Amino acid sequence: MKATATQLSTMLTVLAVCVPLAYGQYGGAPAAPGYGPPAPGMGGPMGPYGPGPGMPNPYGPGIDAPSPYGTHPYMASPYAPSGAGYPPAGGQGAPAGYSPQQAMMQAGYANAGYYDDPEGGEPQMLPEGQIPEGYVPDDYSGYDMYGEAGPYDDMGQYGAIGAPYGGGPPMGGGGGGGGGGDDPMDVRRHRFWYQSELLLWARHKRMLPPLITTSLPGTPRNAGVTNPIASVLGFPSTTLLFGGNREGSDGEVGGAVDFGFWLDPPNEIGIGGRFWILGDDEQTYFADSLSSPVLNNIGFPLINAQLNKEDAQLIGYQGPQNPQQYGQATAYMANEIHGADAYVRLNMLHWFGQRRDGGVGRFHNWDMLVGYRYTQVNDLLTLHGQFYTLAPATTFSFTDHFRTKNQFHGGLLGLTKTVRNGRWSLTALGKVGIGNMHQSVLVTGTNSRAVGMGAPIVTPGGIFTQTTNIGKYNRDHFAYVPEFKIDVGYQVTDIFRVTAGYDFLYWSNVMMAGQQIDREVNRTLLSGGVGVLPPSRPAYYYRDTDFWAMGLNFSVIGEF
Repeated sequence: MKATATQLSTMLTVLAVCVPLAYGQYGGAPAAPGYGPPAPGMGGPMGPYGPGPGMPNPYGPGIDAPSPYGTHPYMASPYAPSGAGYPPAGGQGAPAGYSPQQAMMQAGYANAGYYDDPEGGEPQMLPEGQIPEGYVPDDYSGYDMYGEAGPYDDMGQYGAIGAPYGGGPPMGGGGGGGGGGDDPMDVRRHRFWYQSELLLWARHKRMLPPLITTSLPGTPRNAGVTNPIASVLGFPSTTLLFGGNREGSDGEVGGAVDFGFWLDPPNEIGIGGRFWILGDDEQTYFADSLSSPVLNNIGFPLINAQLNKEDAQLIGYQGPQNPQQYGQATAYMANEIHGADAYVRLNMLHWFGQRRDGGVGRFHNWDMLVGYRYTQVNDLLTLHGQFYTLAPATTFSFTDHFRTKNQFHGGLLGLTKTVRNGRWSLTALGKVGIGNMHQSVLVTGTNSRAVGMGAPIVTPGGIFTQTTNIGKYNRDHFAYVPEFKIDVGYQVTDIFRVTAGYDFLYWSNVMMAGQQIDREVNRTLLSGGVGVLPPSRPAYYYRDTDFWAMGLNFSVIGEF
């Protein structure tokens, strides 16, 4: 039967009242006066949830249990009508431990033992015949390793349910619901949880425009003023060195912690939090026209906004045309992601199965997560170039800097399912954050020029950053961040469990640094030019894309 803890508790209460009315109870009770001493029985009946460990019972539901008073289905009341074994023939009395059917209860026949106070007080020990109206037998309905204990857990004169009727010792720990004790399946009795994870994740590589090119040695700078050739895309002599594709590492190491506690003993409402971070994905590309005889010609490819055609800003050039120049080009990119969740954990369903041998079988559990989700995706791209000309002796340098920050704030809704079989477990988790993505972009750049030994002159703007697009830009955008996770676990001890699994996290729209570059450049703006001629390029336009991170996770979970 699948039910929530509240429903199971209600069902147990109903059983505690209705079963005695229909069938009688198996708690301790005195023998009825005049019927003689109790006779030894042949074995006790199982509780409603099966015997606990060490309490096998050969008499399942519907099987006639042998008795010196005749046979009758073991669930039948000892005070059933004649013909079912009771009243006994020959003047023998009913065995001690059998209480009368409620509809036929007489004074002095009540079951002595612990009874629940209808006003909500602690169970009280009441002698036979002195049970106030409204008191019902204590069902000890709490959570133990096998779920809710049954309503027949009383340890009376004849021991626990499953013990011989003749007063033998208990054969295990408690009746129908099983006993206490440590067991890896005892998943509902822990109050706190803590999870530490090692993440081995990859992330979506970032798309970059063409950034660094080279051309064969001896390539002319241009074929006329309006026909640049060296390091210009589209010519057979030009090779793309960096960019023009997705760039990034194949994987990084990260970590996560998840912790929380249950607010109630049945573990139906809990509060938890999770924080995770993935290591920076950093990549650097460097080219030097002096250190490599192949890379004599190095440039940053661009689109000449005035000519509306491919062009390049040369960093290094040794060829048939002057000026000769020597330089280095560097591209650096980095990406960092982290996030946190704060949630309320609501148990929707849990179900304990039972094996034929009386042990515990599978445990099924459904939890809902409701709360708040935060994530941040930062991306950075920096371009730097420096070159020297000999006639006249001049040093030029420039830097372009693009940085994006994507901060998600939203509500969290999730569902997790756990199945345990012995020490093994399988957990699937799906959750989604829906809310606002705050996107900010910072575009900065500088250039400097120093003639001879003179002081450098520094002005705003590099190559792809000019006064036309330098600045900080912000916007808010609707976004969703779903996540799917599956783990296989093994219960090492009563407290600790180890798991290994797979996690996939997705962002619907984020801004990446490389996508904020406008390749169209008004060359009159380069090196501190005032841009007296149109157009005003490069310009800034919002551009976003989707993004994901996924990989393996290995964790240690503690429940205590």
